[in-house]
Amino acid sequence: VALAQLVQVCLRNSIAVIDCQLPSRHLQSLGARAIPRVQFQALLREHVDLETLPLAIP
Repeated sequence: VALAQLVQVCLRNSIAVIDCQLPSRHLQSLGARAIPRVQFQALLREHVDLETLPLAIP
């Protein structure tokens, strides 16, 4: 339930990546997928320069 809520907050706030750190079957069943480190670093470079906005948390 908490992860599903976090996903909704991220979607509303244009947050592109959730770093779950440790892959598991449970996270995969929820749609998580492991990506290579180089791809993760590229995502960070792409999104880290975005202006920080207040989160819209219901």
